[in-house]
Amino acid sequence: MALRGNTGTLAISWLPVCTADTCGGIFGAYRVNFALTGYFTALCLLTVGTTEFGAKLHRGWWWAKTILLMALLGATLFVSNESLAMGQEVARFGSIAFLFAQPLLLISLGHNWNEAWVEADGDEPLSCLSWRAALLLVSATMYGGSAMGCASLLRLFAGPVG
Repeated sequence: MALRGNTGTLAISWLPVCTADTCGGIFGAYRVNFALTGYFTALCLLTVGTTEFGAKLHRGWWWAKTILLMALLGATLFVSNESLAMGQEVARFGSIAFLFAQPLLLISLGHNWNEAWVEADGDEPLSCLSWRAALLLVSATMYGGSAMGCASLLRLFAGPVG
């Protein structure tokens, strides 16, 4: 182990270690993003399908998953900034697929939720307002929240009129 120059860069002859001037700023965010992407991709691939191993991994082994995530975060300290910049460009284009998939997933969630509650309402014909009232209340709350969010965005971020 030796210190190189006046920059305070600590290095083992073959293994560079990050300092604030090489790993800070936006590259710090890239390192966290890279580690989380690797972590969730690994978990996704390991839990594909309906296997007993996948179910146990999905619901348990929290210590192992936490250690894996911390190890990935630590390992990113040894990834060069140039590699992270390249990964950022890949993520920029990969996010387009996510932006198209996310609304489809939300629409599917809303449809399945509505279908389950309407079916539950049909199962109990004597209780005329329980599930129907809950469905209307949740719908009104979501519409109201959406309208308030749009109004807040207009108020906070719209430029002056005229």
